[in-house]
Amino acid sequence: RSLTGFTVDAGVYEAKAGDTIKVKIRATDIKQPFCSALGYFIIDEDKFTVLSAEPGDSDDPDDNNNDEGVIVDKDVSLNVFRGAENSKMAVFIYSSLLGNVDEDMVFATVELKVNDDVKDGNYELPFAVLEYGGMACAYDDVTNEIIDNEPEFRGALIKVSAAEETIPEEQPEITESEETRSRSEERFSRNAETD
Repeated sequence: RSLTGFTVDAGVYEAKAGDTIKVKIRATDIKQPFCSALGYFIIDEDKFTVLSAEPGDSDDPDDNNNDEGVIVDKDVSLNVFRGAENSKMAVFIYSSLLGNVDEDMVFATVELKVNDDVKDGNYELPFAVLEYGGMACAYDDVTNEIIDNEPEFRGALIKVSAAEETIPEEQPEITESEETRSRSEERFSRNAETD
């Protein structure tokens, strides 16, 4: 039997061209606990540069543990490789023999730089479910069977808005007579020092 066991959601982020953002790939809304998962996150390199990719939540190491003692950052492997033209994929593979995960968790943190020439707009970074697959398994304690899950995959949405332009402060204009006066004062003070 196949179940939609949980949602894999990479979140919504607001940024400006040139900004760095941390995208969290998260398991949420867990209807069917799971013990392994596989997913492929597509990153358009024309718009974004992958700076790093780490298992678990890189900002909150304590968030990598759940009540059953499953340590996510030891159980998730995360690789970044080139897939289709002008894109990379962050691949997360979660596997645990210690038990099923039954609460929200962060699979991986992917740090991205919004490229400097990216125009304003909303950019979706999807999961490659159709072409490359994405699945999870759960261990059924009652039947001692492995049950296949098909998580619902939601990619990331990056909302890029214009950087605020800094207006240079206006410098007061120096008139010719002020400039001449300032030069003569400088010459006068130099002559006074040599006397």
